[in-house]
Amino acid sequence: MYHLHVKFINKKSSRTTAGVLEYIARLGPYRNRGDTVRELIVTGMPDWVTRPDGLDFWQCADSTKNRVNALLAFTIQFAIPRVVTLAHQRELVMLMINAVSSVSGGDPTKHGPMPNCAAIHEGYGRNPHVHLMMSTSIPDGLQRSAKLWFKRHNSKAPATGGARRSRAMGTKSWLRSIRETWAKVVNHFLQTHGYSLRIDHRSNKARGLPGAPGIHLGPSAAYLMRNDRPAPRAMRHAAREAERRLQEKIDAEIATLSKTQKELAAERARDEQHYAQVERQSMAEIDECIDTHPFAASNKEILSSMSWMVTDESTQKSGQLNDLSLALLAQEAGDSWLMRQHKAGIFFAHPALDGLVMISRGFVTSDSEAKEALELGLRLSKALNFVSPMVAAKEAVMDTCRTVLEQLHLPWPLRHHAPKSMKVNIGRQSTRPRA
Repeated sequence: MYHLHVKFINKKSSRTTAGVLEYIARLGPYRNRGDTVRELIVTGMPDWVTRPDGLDFWQCADSTKNRVNALLAFTIQFAIPRVVTLAHQRELVMLMINAVSSVSGGDPTKHGPMPNCAAIHEGYGRNPHVHLMMSTSIPDGLQRSAKLWFKRHNSKAPATGGARRSRAMGTKSWLRSIRETWAKVVNHFLQTHGYSLRIDHRSNKARGLPGAPGIHLGPSAAYLMRNDRPAPRAMRHAAREAERRLQEKIDAEIATLSKTQKELAAERARDEQHYAQVERQSMAEIDECIDTHPFAASNKEILSSMSWMVTDESTQKSGQLNDLSLALLAQEAGDSWLMRQHKAGIFFAHPALDGLVMISRGFVTSDSEAKEALELGLRLSKALNFVSPMVAAKEAVMDTCRTVLEQLHLPWPLRHHAPKSMKVNIGRQSTRPRA
């Protein structure tokens, strides 16, 4: 029921405030993205802002030459209770905007809220929520130009300097205050309008409730579940829910039937054995997919099935894969990729993508045309310290390869198809990296 997530945007981050606004408001490149925006609320903007969506304010914030780690804004994503009607959603969001401004050091009753944009999303009719992006600038009633607004604040002569920045943002106490503020705003709003529902921002432990907290599935896992496809996070969530239900069942049986400790232990062991068997079966299916994959067959199958390949002639001649450990490879891939060792190489599989990414002696390749697979392959090649890397790709993925190479700032040569002189040795020597 309660959901609130905070992110910060600074000069060092890959995101820009203008890009975040386009995303949450579904503007520009995100115009046709799903999840309809019911309303975009823009408040607290200076007089020099002319666009109704406030985009020129955020563009100016991004272009201002501040210190490298300057905090530009923060975003808060919070869920609106589904019992709140469409007519009341805007009122609730405005209350939250003023409350956040107060907690962050502003005075909304005197000078209005801090500059912000709030997009109310319908959440595909299932999960109405709000994306709120608020500037760190605190209005003080003084008129400033766009050039002066983001300059350093002058406490002795405020009119000659930029707007004051909030010093409360980014601290743990501020984050706890934001979470508590949303709960208070929603509960007061629900009580005022006659709703019986209430929310609580505290953890189960703080509230004295039994059981572990649930796992937030997120949109990717929810999409996979709706399409009957495996989602690792959903599987962990299901396992935890099954364990919780099992514990409740055991506790109820102890209270009503007074079972002996031996009987309860035997029942738990049977269930644990069942879940272990299900997990082994899932991993066995992944291994079977790798065993039957063309990459595990022969050199000819690799060259005919690949979509792209990154090679390093110096690594092939040395006969060694790399000294990088399996732990570092897994860390580079992240939690969303499943890593498995095989006699032909090291394979990476993603539950949401078709195809595999494989590392073998002197090359990294994949039969997937997905951009995510290519990004992983280039990151792994860079982590493996390829001395003379070269990318060979089929015509269908040449444009994607150029884009990803530019995004990762990798000046590697790109060729069409694999070189005829490429040597790929599979299964003749161990491909296990040295520890």
